[in-house]
Amino acid sequence: MFELFFVINWLGWTILAILTIIILTVVENEKWGWSTLVALLTAGVLYYFLPSSVLGVPSFWSVVIYVVGYVAVGVAWSFFKWTLYVLKAKETYFRMGGKTKANIEDYIPVARQNRSNIVGWMAFWPWSALWTIIDDPIKRMYRAMARSLERVFDNISRRMFGV
Repeated sequence: MFELFFVINWLGWTILAILTIIILTVVENEKWGWSTLVALLTAGVLYYFLPSSVLGVPSFWSVVIYVVGYVAVGVAWSFFKWTLYVLKAKETYFRMGGKTKANIEDYIPVARQNRSNIVGWMAFWPWSALWTIIDDPIKRMYRAMARSLERVFDNISRRMFGV
């Protein structure tokens, strides 16, 4: 398992790091065609830089187990990501001053209209999960800091205008 870290040279690791950053970016921006292309490039880089002795030849059943496990985790992740997506839509609705039931329908996400995102979250769940875990708490922290400092910023504005 840890052989992987020692058999790839610095160029391979650099290329993999760059491809990982690119795939995180395209997955976060929901560019699923680019995500597929970069994932295939990443697989090609791994195939090129890893000797066959590290990869070995997996048995049929181990491949089946890996694929079923990957798909199962992807489906579970898509439900979690959908919940976050709906919560973000709800937050947007209330931030825009939504109070009536009449316009709430405009904000409720519909799965059929977001099918490509759901499939993308399933297919690219490792990158989607990694970015969500890294990015969402950081955004939340900065938004909370900005909200808590709004009064200070407003006081600076008032003082500068002499109000």
